[in-house]
Amino acid sequence: MKFDPCTNAIEHDKIWTCITDHSAQGMTIKFYAMAPDPMSAWSAEMRLREELVDFVRTQHPEWWWRERIKL
Repeated sequence: MKFDPCTNAIEHDKIWTCITDHSAQGMTIKFYAMAPDPMSAWSAEMRLREELVDFVRTQHPEWWWRERIKL
């Protein structure tokens, strides 16, 4: 069974991902999905983030960041 990070999302035809900023050090990726309530939206956001991190960690470890930035 494949894990679906958008399980709580509604209107699946309106889910999208975009890169809103990039530089030599990295990029900012934003996800857009609608959910029936705030808790479902938060849960979907966390799952999407975890899936992206897991993909990079397992499929492209060379993409993993080398330095930590403190904001």
